[in-house]
Amino acid sequence: MLKPRYRANFGGGGQASLSSPCGIIPKKHFFVFYKQNKQKSYLSTIDGTEWQAYSENIFAVRDIFSKAAFTLAEVLITIGIIGVVASMTVPGIINDTRYAEIQASLKKNYSVISQAFKKMSEEKGYTITASYGNLILAEDMKKYFRIGFDCKGYNYNQYCYHPTKTSYKTFSGTEQAANSIIDDGGYMMTDGSLYLFENAGGGNRHTTYITVDTNSIKKGPNRWGYDLFTFQLTNDGKFLPMGAPDTHYTDMDTYCSKNSSSTLNGIACTERALNDPNYFKNLDK
Repeated sequence: MLKPRYRANFGGGGQASLSSPCGIIPKKHFFVFYKQNKQKSYLSTIDGTEWQAYSENIFAVRDIFSKAAFTLAEVLITIGIIGVVASMTVPGIINDTRYAEIQASLKKNYSVISQAFKKMSEEKGYTITASYGNLILAEDMKKYFRIGFDCKGYNYNQYCYHPTKTSYKTFSGTEQAANSIIDDGGYMMTDGSLYLFENAGGGNRHTTYITVDTNSIKKGPNRWGYDLFTFQLTNDGKFLPMGAPDTHYTDMDTYCSKNSSSTLNGIACTERALNDPNYFKNLDK
C-alpha cells in the first residue's frame, strides 16, 4: 500500500517557494490555510513557518489526499471468499453448539432422575427397583420433578410423544425407533426435556426404563443416540445409562451402530454419550 502523500496546488500563474520538492508537503507540516495581502499570499504551516507565494491573481490552496483504496472487483472478490468460508464453517459451528447443549441436558437429566429415585427410596423406606409396580412409576414419580405438562399415557399434545404423531428414528436414521419401550407414561419438564417411561414390572426380566428426549420433540433430530437417550433401573436399584454393564442392551454393533437396522438401534448409545469425550464430535453434522 502506498503511503499517503499530500500536495498543495496553486491556482493562477504564481510559483511556490517551498522547501519540499515539487510542491509535496510532508504530513507533519500539512495544516494549511491561505491569506491575502494585496498580490501576495502566504501558506502557513502548523509549526508557524511561512512559505511565500507570488501571484498576480488570487489563488486558492486546496489539499488533495492521495489515499490507497480497494477497487470494486477487489471488494467483490473479498466478499465472495468470506461467503465461501462462512458456508463451510458456520453449519459446523451451529451443530457443535447444538450438540453441546444436548450433552449438557443429558448430564443434567441423568443427575435429576438419579436424585429423584434416591428421594423416593428415602420417603418410602425401601430401595426403588425395576420390580416397582406395573405402569405406575411415572405417576408416582411426578412430585419429584418440575413438570410443565403431564402427558398422561396416550393423551398427548404437541409437546409429548404419541406413536401415531411423533416418529423417532434409530441411531442410523433409516428406521423408525421401537415405540414399545416408551409408551408407559411421560411428561415434559419445565426446561423442555421430555421423559418417556417403560414400566412393565412383571416377569423375571423387569423392564423399567426412562428415555429422555433432551430437547423436546419440537426440535430435531429426534434420533436415538443423538437427542434421545435411554436409562435403566436395575433389579438392585441402580439407575444406569443403557449400554453400561448390567443393563439389558450392551451389544454396540447392534444397538449403537450406524450400520444396524434394528428398531432398537441407538438405545445403548447413552453410556457412550456420557463417557466418551469424542462421542458428539463424531456424530453426523
